[in-house]
Amino acid sequence: MHLAMALALALALLLVGGVVVRSQPFDYPTAKPSTTWANTDASLPHHVTYADGSVARAALLRLNPAGYGPSYAFGFFCTNHQAPPCTEFLLGVAVVYCNSGGLMTSVVAGIPQVVWSANRGRPVGEGASAELTAAGDLVLRSAPGGAVVWSAGTAGRSVAGMAVARDGNLVLIDARNATVWQSFDHPTDALLVGQSLRPGARLVANSSAADWSASRLYLTVADDSLSAYVDAKPPQRYYHLGFSKVTGAYATYANGSLAVFDPAAAPAASTPLATIQLPAVGGGTVQYMRLEHDGHLRLYEWNPAGWAPVFDVLRLFPDDCAFPTVCGAYGVCTDMQCSCPDAANFRAVDFRRPNRGCVPTAPALAACGGPPARLVSLPGLAYFNDPDTSLRALERVSDAACRKACLDECRCAAAQFVYGGDAGDGFCYLQSEVLSMETLRPEVVHYNSTMHLKAMATRILSRQNLRKLASFTLQNISQRQLISPYPPALRSTIASPSKFLTPLYLSGHSLAVRWVTYGSVNLVLSDDGKPKFQIEEVEPSTKRRYLTKKRLKVQRKKEKKKRKEANKNDPRRIRPKGKKIKQKFPTPEARLKYKIEKAKLKEARLVEKLKKYEIAKAQGPMAKPDDLSGEERFYLKKVSQKKSNYVPVGRRGVFGGVILNMHLHWKKHETVKVICKPCKPGQIQEYANEIARLSGGIPVNIIGDDTIVFYRGKNYVQPEVMSPVDTLSKKKALEKSKYEQSLETVQRFIAISEKELELYYRHVALYGIPQSHKADLVCGDDREASLLKMGGLDQGKDQEPHLATNQFSDLHISDVSESDEEDSSGSEYDVNNNETESMTSISEDASVSDHGGLANWGEV
Repeated sequence: MHLAMALALALALLLVGGVVVRSQPFDYPTAKPSTTWANTDASLPHHVTYADGSVARAALLRLNPAGYGPSYAFGFFCTNHQAPPCTEFLLGVAVVYCNSGGLMTSVVAGIPQVVWSANRGRPVGEGASAELTAAGDLVLRSAPGGAVVWSAGTAGRSVAGMAVARDGNLVLIDARNATVWQSFDHPTDALLVGQSLRPGARLVANSSAADWSASRLYLTVADDSLSAYVDAKPPQRYYHLGFSKVTGAYATYANGSLAVFDPAAAPAASTPLATIQLPAVGGGTVQYMRLEHDGHLRLYEWNPAGWAPVFDVLRLFPDDCAFPTVCGAYGVCTDMQCSCPDAANFRAVDFRRPNRGCVPTAPALAACGGPPARLVSLPGLAYFNDPDTSLRALERVSDAACRKACLDECRCAAAQFVYGGDAGDGFCYLQSEVLSMETLRPEVVHYNSTMHLKAMATRILSRQNLRKLASFTLQNISQRQLISPYPPALRSTIASPSKFLTPLYLSGHSLAVRWVTYGSVNLVLSDDGKPKFQIEEVEPSTKRRYLTKKRLKVQRKKEKKKRKEANKNDPRRIRPKGKKIKQKFPTPEARLKYKIEKAKLKEARLVEKLKKYEIAKAQGPMAKPDDLSGEERFYLKKVSQKKSNYVPVGRRGVFGGVILNMHLHWKKHETVKVICKPCKPGQIQEYANEIARLSGGIPVNIIGDDTIVFYRGKNYVQPEVMSPVDTLSKKKALEKSKYEQSLETVQRFIAISEKELELYYRHVALYGIPQSHKADLVCGDDREASLLKMGGLDQGKDQEPHLATNQFSDLHISDVSESDEEDSSGSEYDVNNNETESMTSISEDASVSDHGGLANWGEV
């Protein structure tokens, strides 16, 4: 019985002991001196390979107080690698997700987040080792016993152990648990809750998401501000949180805030000098902030779906385009879209990735003493740099003074001119380096800004196709003497064999270098002793000038030949054969008869030309008899008035394209309007009959003198060939219209000339032949017979004075021009008819005693 009781008691103790063992955390957060960890799976059995290929090998692990969830581990981590397998490892502290058994899990969402690393710029490979030496120093070697990559520098400082604290701080402690060294004093790119950014410390961003080396962006605390900079010469500030100046001020990342404190005040009762409110950390989770390669300070928090950014700590005005690297060097950010500032002077580094920035098309400017420079002015652009951290700041200056200041300062890469309503009174900020710029919105920022970017002066000469002679010689303006030769380093910079300039050494006392082109750029001294550049134009060589004129002559010859071919069939070029000779006529009768004869010859030629465009008429689609009732016709008229579909008939008249368009309209509409632009009064019915014959439609209404409404007919079926075979093509219809217009003009001219000749005969019958004409008859002129015939006309007719018609005497066939407008022929016809009618009416109503106007008939 005693044996049974003993067995029961032992079993109970085992069970209790088992429960006690399971209740202990499965972590190992501490280590003692003389401990070595090798970067191998065998040396560190607690290792995990994640879904993206990342690897975590834990040497120390501090489990979450909840028993599971995001925890802190110290060891070797490979993240953001290019491709598996991992070859570059960081020794550091990372946030990993662990289950209740203390095992790193969640290989998909729980990618390790490295929050501190010892060797961010010098990753190690497989087989590297970390050792807490017996002397108390934490050392990272490239291999066991190999070269030292990193060291904490705590040898001989009585280090008794190492531990990962509950807040993720890696500490080296002595025998009294006092901190000898801690990772919180040496931040890399991230801050954990409870960590402080001390004076002189920097939070430095990574170069990129895949490159853990330090970039030029950093966050630091000064005595009067919490600021973010770009490491330049001088540093350029893009974020500024100011406060009262306090020596030794520091920033602390607490739960729900990032605050700046005075070190002299008691921590418990201290009032923050400045505070940025943040989202509070939830229970059982972990939060950290990281300064990233784009300049943002983002707050990350763990949730069941993984790590996600929950807050952007640095808020810039007016938007995210104010960050320094958003569009790269020389890039312009507009509504978060990147571009280059000027296509003529800048090109994209990568056209598929415009956020990579731009580079000047001209060679980069060297240091002070280099080639001449010019400024590319870009209105409406602004720069992120704070005025207080500019290379130089000028107040109450003009834009011209700002540009001059940048050109005079060899370290100036760009100048920003900020002004209000007056461009002559503003502020000038010189920049030593140009990063991302932004498009200014004056309605938001309430000021104007212009960026002047410095570029090499020789580039603008080539851009303007001047190809100048770049002769950089330092001369004295007053004496025009060379005072120093051009630097040899500059010769190699400017006169590269691949460029457009060819070096030519000239004779003389100077060692200056000249390049052959059409001008020169001279570096001279101004009256106040400052160097400046002068451009001297040089005439192009005779050979070059000859080649230019020759090419121009050939080009004009080709254009003339092309115009001649295009006008070959122009009706205005039809004229009687033979050379046109200016003739003098003894009498108006001879002149009028000559012109009428010439016009009739041209008329005959035009009629002959028009015969080529005559086509035998063929029967079009058979139109059914017009069996529309009155109500149906009235309905179709109303429907056509509401619809806006129409087919125009222009100067080409009725050709195949008109009928084709009508059938296309009839596909969806019962009716279609045909608007005849060249129709003259009384011709609309002829057009209606012709179109009805060709299309098979039924004209249901004629509106005015230019509109016909056609009905497609009942049971309409669209024909297979919608352009009738007995119609002209579009090109031939245009040619025919030109000949018809020319023929109409010639016929009108003939009618006017014949009317004028008739009026001349009536004048001679009334008043006889002028004395100057009779003198010609005595000389036995060949025109005697015609003049005697005119003199024998009936003198007893009603005397009608003749109106001077010199406007007709100056009219010539070749002077008549046809308009190319669609409706020009009709208007021209009406104008000339009115002139003729008015002339006739005036001649009939004039007084008989008006002899003054008749003397003009004697003038030849």
